[in-house]
Order: sequence, then structure tokens, then C-alpha cells
Amino acid sequence: MGTIVITKPNCNVASIPYLLVIVVGAITFLVYYSGLTGPFVFDDGPNLVENKDLHISTLSRQELTTAMTTTVKAGSLNRPVSYLTFALNYYFFGDKPFSFKVFNVLIHVLIGLSLFVLTRLLLRAHRFARKSGPTKDQIEWVALTVSTLWLLHPLGLTSVLYIVQRMTSLSALFTILSLVCYLLVRLRLIAGRKLSPTYILGCFTFALLALFSKENAALIPYYILLIEICVLKFKTKSVPVRILLISLCSISIIPILGLLFQFDAVVDWLTHRYNLRPFTLSERLLTETRVMWIYIKLIFMPRLSELGLYQDDIPISTNLFTPLTTLGSILGLISLLVSTLILKNKAPIYSFGILFFLVGHSIESSIIPLEIAHEHRNYLPMFGLLLIIGYYSVHPRVLSIYKTANVLGLLVLLSMYTAITAQRVSQWANEGELAFSLAQHHPKSARSNYEAGRILTGMIEASLEDPVSHQRYYPLASEFFSLANKADRSSPSGLFGMLYLNSILGIPIKTNTLNELKTRLSEHPILPATANTFTSIHRCWVEERCVIDPHILAELFRTALTNELISANSRASLYNELAITELWLGKTKLALSLFEKAVDTAPGKPQLWFNFIQILISTGKTEQAESHLHHVKLQFSDPNSLQRIAHLENQLISR
Repeated sequence: MGTIVITKPNCNVASIPYLLVIVVGAITFLVYYSGLTGPFVFDDGPNLVENKDLHISTLSRQELTTAMTTTVKAGSLNRPVSYLTFALNYYFFGDKPFSFKVFNVLIHVLIGLSLFVLTRLLLRAHRFARKSGPTKDQIEWVALTVSTLWLLHPLGLTSVLYIVQRMTSLSALFTILSLVCYLLVRLRLIAGRKLSPTYILGCFTFALLALFSKENAALIPYYILLIEICVLKFKTKSVPVRILLISLCSISIIPILGLLFQFDAVVDWLTHRYNLRPFTLSERLLTETRVMWIYIKLIFMPRLSELGLYQDDIPISTNLFTPLTTLGSILGLISLLVSTLILKNKAPIYSFGILFFLVGHSIESSIIPLEIAHEHRNYLPMFGLLLIIGYYSVHPRVLSIYKTANVLGLLVLLSMYTAITAQRVSQWANEGELAFSLAQHHPKSARSNYEAGRILTGMIEASLEDPVSHQRYYPLASEFFSLANKADRSSPSGLFGMLYLNSILGIPIKTNTLNELKTRLSEHPILPATANTFTSIHRCWVEERCVIDPHILAELFRTALTNELISANSRASLYNELAITELWLGKTKLALSLFEKAVDTAPGKPQLWFNFIQILISTGKTEQAESHLHHVKLQFSDPNSLQRIAHLENQLISR
């Protein structure tokens, strides 16, 4: 009779982190699932919903090129990779936000997995370079901890459910993959092996994809420099390779030299851009020192009431002592930087993490005249601070003393992150709940209050035959618009909200409200958001959904056009809408001159040309119409434009 041998199953404990990170990715998708039914928000409208260039019907080269080079500009490079993904999303799955958000979550999960790989390689490089540090198994658990904290952190939500921020997430994904390829090259060099052309090509290819997804990828050379300075110290077994590495890292100096050589042009650009902002360059820099600490607090100890789509309720720092926290924030950042220098050799991961966070904010939180704060700016930079948490939580010296406390602390932190993220996701599942929660948590935010008023106005507009709903919602909508008006004395949004609300109900606008609106339009910068609001009200009037005296509407347009602090595109839009209004008032000659000013101001916007040519045809000026139509045919070749051109040509033939 044979002997039965019982063996233990072969269970490789080291493989557990690999399996768990996949499980965490699945959990992340489940946490975000309820938010997939949420709406388009904020900049999703002009960039995606109203951007006809992305609404492709075929996969022809022409349509894909049109989508990638869309006239709705985003950033200095126009982000063609991001726009291409939006166009493909639209082509395969339609225009509903659900599919866009599904792919955003998948990208988010893929980034989490990539961060797991990046953390492993970074810590392996750290161990090889210093012959000390966490063991191989500990490295895997650190990588799992960091990627898990990052995936479920509530600050990551706006880069996922705020659809247009796919630009941020794609850039982050390709940046991480570029750094992964770089570390793979370096680890081969440390081991004395040959260079891998595949990894080198991957490093540059992913860097380019990242750059054309969003310009933040210009920081990749600086991230590489941090890896070399803090972790690898340019170590290699070959002197020529060491020289090559130093040369490669010197690439990071090129953008700085470029800015210095173009100093006058940069100053002119900054001056022009800051004229359109309610703060100066110095005020922004002072304020950003406080914003950095707000971000740090939200990363380590996020609170639901402090998170939000809009962060426009942060007071501007006008000097070192107003508010008082400004000077303390500056000194705190200086101390943080000094600590990275002091601890660079003793605690390189700490130094790397802090510097990674600060470098990650060096574009959007420095001199560039962007808005003061947004959560999505932390999407990749927060990896640096979460790396510190993960690394020192399982550091051998720390574990030998605080093992139980560390494990419990990590579990509590992860539970807090997950719970807050889940709460936020549920709010983002419904447009109304999102708007009202933002207004509740940010009562001094002009945008949050305006959005709440806008939602209520939409509810009134959807039930115009029900006077009970008017009585219920009108006071609330008016109150939110009033709060928006008080929160930002330079923005006309709250006043425009009242104008729209009253107009759909046929209630005359108060004289003092109208006068205050004119004052703001003439004295404060006309931002693109203001021009978009003008467009919404004008469309409402054209479609006869709003009762507005066209003379008052025309007066508001003319007031805004006297303002020199307005971009060319916004000015062209106002010229176009004023022309339509004047045409309705019977001032044909004036309307034609305004249409001409519109196309002269923004010649790259085809819709302005089509409006102008249409009016020329309607008024019998066929020779001018033919001349302009010939110009348009040479300038615009996208499918939407070609369709409109054919329609106008048929009108000319029928004449």
C-alpha cells in the first residue's frame, strides 16, 4: 500500500503586496462607482460639452486632427493627447458624463498601480546606492501603503470626477511611467549592466505624452534631478556614464535659461495676464505660501468641510502681516526647505518627499497668474508626502519601537481617507447635492453660492407653470446670489444670477442692481467666466425664455466692451452678441460693423465668421459674403466648419 505524502501549499508571502494592490485598485473603483452618475461641472462645459471639435463621427485622420488641435485652447501646448482621449471617449460611448468618468476612474487606478511600481524602484535604488534601508519585503509593503493611501485619498477626487481634469491625471500617469523607465535605466547602471534602449526610449516617449497631456510634465527633469540628488547621488560604476547623467540632469537648467533670455517677453505676458486678475504678482506669491500649508493640512488631516471644487474663499495676502499667518507661512516653508538640506544624508526619503511636493507645485503655485488654489494641483505632488508616511511607518527602527501603534495609525488614517472620499463621492453623484454641499461648506465662496443659486434657478425654469415652486425656490436662489455678490465684490456673477432669475419669471431688474452690475463690468477685469455668463443670458433672450429689455441688454454689452481688461476671445464674443442684439433692434449697419469687429478681434473662431457671412447674405451683400466665405474655406477644414460652409454656399447660389 502506497504512502500518502501531505505537503504544505507553496505560499509566497512576498507576493501578497502585489495581489493586495490589485485588490485596492478594485476597492477604489467601487468607492468611486456611485459618483459616476454625476454631472459635468465647471470647466467641463466649455472644454467638453460645448466643444464641437471633440464630437467626432468618424475616426478619420481629419476629424482626429481637428479634435487634437481644437480651437478651445487649454494651456500653451493645447494638450492634444488629452483632447484626443476625450474625442475617442465621445466617439465610442457618446456624450453622457458616465463613460467619461468611468475612464477617469480607470486612469486613477492605473496611476495607483504605477505609483506602487515607482515606489518599489525608488526604494530599491535607495537601498542599492546606500547599502542600507528597508529589506526587499519591507519595500513591497511600503509601496503598497503609499499607493493605497494615494488611491483612496479624498484630494484625488476632483482629478477623477471633475472630467476635464483628465488632463491632470493623464499627465501624472505618463510622468510616473517616465520616472519608472528612468529608474529602470539607473538600476541597470548601478548593477553594472548595459543601457537599455527600450527604457531610454520609454523615458522620453512617456515624457512627451505627459507634456502634451498637460504642461506640468515640464517638471520631469526636476523630478529626475531630485532622484539623483536625494536618492542615487549620481552613483554608477562608470565615470563616462556619471558624466552623462550629470549632463542629462543639466537639462533642467534649459527652461530657466530660456526664461532669462526671454525676460522682457515673460514680463509683458505676466503683466497682461495679471491685469485680468483681482490680485497682483506679489499678492499671489504671498498668498501661495499660505496655500501650501492648507494643502499640507488637507493631505495629512483632510476634513470634508474644507474640501471643495472651488477654493475661491481663501483671503489674499496683501502684505507680510495681512493676514498674520502670511509671515509664519513663509518662515515655515523656509524651515521646511532647510530641514531637507540638513537631513538630506540622514533621511533622504524625507528630503525627497518634501522636495517632490514643493517642486510639484512650482508651476501652478508660483508666478503664473492662475487662480489661487485648486485641489487637483495636489494630485501628483501629494505622492511626496504620502511616501514619507508610508516609508517611516514601516522603517525598521520605527517598527522596532512602535510596531502596533504604527499599524493602527495607518489603519485609522486609511479608514479616514476612505470614509471622506466615499462621502464626497456620494455628493458628486447629484448636481444639486454637490452644489448645496459646496455652498454649505464654503459660505464665503462666490462660486459655490452662485452654483447653488443656479441650480435652484434651473429648478424654477423647469417648472414655470408651477407657482408653488417659484414661491419655494425664488427666495433661496435670491439669497445664494446675494451671498455670491457679497463674497466677491469684483465679480458680476451674483448680479448676473439675479438678472437671469428675474428674467425667466418676467420680474424687472432693480435699478440699483443694474447700476452695480454696470460698475463691476466697467471697473473690474472681464474674465472668460463673465463672458460665458453673458452668452447664457443672451441665448436665453434669443430663445425667448427670458424677458429682458433688449436696450438694457445692449447697454450691458456696451459697458463691458469699454473695459480694457478683457481677453481678445471674450471681447470678440461680446461684439458678436451685441451685434445680434442691435440687429434685432433694427440697427443693421451698426450690427454689421460689430460682426466685423468680432472677426477682426478673434479671426481664429469660425463661428464668428459664419455669423458675419450669414448676415451679409441676409442683407444682400453677396460679394462681401463670397469674399469672406472664400477666406473661411482656406482657413477652416474641420467637418463642422465644412458643413456650415456648404450650407452658406447653397444660400449664395439660391440668391
